[in-house]
Amino acid sequence: MFKTDGSQVATLLANKNVDAGITWDPHVSRALADGVGRVLASSAEIMPIKNGHYVGDGTYVRDDFLKAHPDIVQELVSVQVKAIDLILRDPDRAIDIWTKENNFPRAVIEYAIKQKISVFDRNMVPDRATLDAYTVFLKKAGLLSDTDNPKVETKFAEQALQEIK
Repeated sequence: MFKTDGSQVATLLANKNVDAGITWDPHVSRALADGVGRVLASSAEIMPIKNGHYVGDGTYVRDDFLKAHPDIVQELVSVQVKAIDLILRDPDRAIDIWTKENNFPRAVIEYAIKQKISVFDRNMVPDRATLDAYTVFLKKAGLLSDTDNPKVETKFAEQALQEIK
């Protein structure tokens, strides 16, 4: 076993340098679209916390930054919500933008979105139960200590959702 950048997993599989790997999208979609890999287990199977899928994405900030710069935090969340809305409303346009901006092959991004390898959902306002379940998972995995207790602030996601209506 060894550690590598997640972007290398598809290449390592294709070259038969590894038998399996753990990565995230769009790297998962690259391996699938190229036909060099298959999904053995997904985060949705391991942690179906909200709407049947994993909730690890989000905007994370320190308390002091949030207090000093709520306008920046709102802008970050709003941009993320607008991007998700575009993906759901006009996936082909979103794929074009994503491909151009990230220099990823169109087939990979198209695979990620159309095969729902990457999950995009408008139901993104965090709730206490979801955060509690995620926190338990992270503590069991040793990624958080027993004394870590993440906070959730819903007003930024709620405001961002109002902006797209």
